[in-house]
Amino acid sequence: MRSRGARRALRLPIRFAGGLLAASGIASLALRARALSSGGALAATLVGSCVFAGVGFRGSAALIAYFSTSTLLGRLPNAATAQQRRGNRRDAIQVLANGGIPATLAFVAGLGKPGARPLAQAGYFGAVASATGDTWATEIGMRLGHNPRSIVTFQPTPPGASGGITLTGLGGSLCGAAMIALLADAKPSPLSPCQRSTAFAIALGGFTGSLADSFLGATAQEVRTCLNCGVETELLVHCGSVATRRTRGAAWCNNDVVNALSTAIGAGATMALVASLHREVGTMRPRRPCVGKAITLPLL
Repeated sequence: MRSRGARRALRLPIRFAGGLLAASGIASLALRARALSSGGALAATLVGSCVFAGVGFRGSAALIAYFSTSTLLGRLPNAATAQQRRGNRRDAIQVLANGGIPATLAFVAGLGKPGARPLAQAGYFGAVASATGDTWATEIGMRLGHNPRSIVTFQPTPPGASGGITLTGLGGSLCGAAMIALLADAKPSPLSPCQRSTAFAIALGGFTGSLADSFLGATAQEVRTCLNCGVETELLVHCGSVATRRTRGAAWCNNDVVNALSTAIGAGATMALVASLHREVGTMRPRRPCVGKAITLPLL
C-alpha cells in the first residue's frame, strides 16, 4: 500500500495539469484585456499551475484576487504619475518577481511532508498578502494619500517615488493583506482559535512584507535621474531619448528585485508568526488543538 506522501506525489501531476488548463484560460483573458504581455501570460500560466497543484482552490483564489484587484486599481484614474512604472501590462519578469516565491512555496507545500506542509502553506499566503498589500498601498496611496514621506527619513517625497508612504497607503496595505488572510480560510463557520491566529499571522506577515518593500525601495533600490528634466525614475531612457544617471541605490536592485525580496520577507515573517502563535496557543490548551496535525489551513 502506498504511503500518504506517495499518494500526494502522484496527485501532484494531475493537479498541475488541471491548474495548467485553468491558468492558461485566465491568462488568455488577461492577455486580451491587455493586463499581461505575451511573456507575462506564459509566466502567469506557470505560476498559476504550480499554485493550484500545491495549495488548491483557495490558494488559487487568493492569487486571482491579488491579480484582479491590482489590475483594477491600476486602471483607475490617477492624478499622479509614477515614473517607476513600465505600464499596466505586466511582463514575464514582473509576474515572476511577484509570483515566483508564492509558486515555489505552493509547490513545496504540495510535495512536503505533513510537518512542513502547513508552514509552506502559511508562507504562500503570506507572500501573496505581501504582494497584495504592497500593490494596494501604491495604488490607493497615489490616488487618495496626501504628502507622502520617506519611510526612512520621513522627509517629503514625490508621489509614486520608491520608499514613499502615506497613512492612506498604509491602510490600503493592511486591507489588502487582510483580504488574503480571510481568503486563506473562507469557511462560513466561525474561526477556531487556531484558525484566527493563522489568519492574523498571514495579515501581519503580509503587512510586514509590504513595509519591507517600501524600506528596500528607499534604501537599496536603484533610482536614476533624467539629465533633461531632473525627474527621478528607474528607466534607463527618459524624455523620449535622453539617458538617465544613477543617483542612489544598487545597480542590481531594481523594482522587480525589491518585489521578489519583499514577498520572501512576507512569507518568512508569516511562517515565523504561525510557528510562534500556534506554539503559544498549544501551551494554553490542555489537549493542544493547534499543535501537530491541527496546524493546517483547510485548502481543499
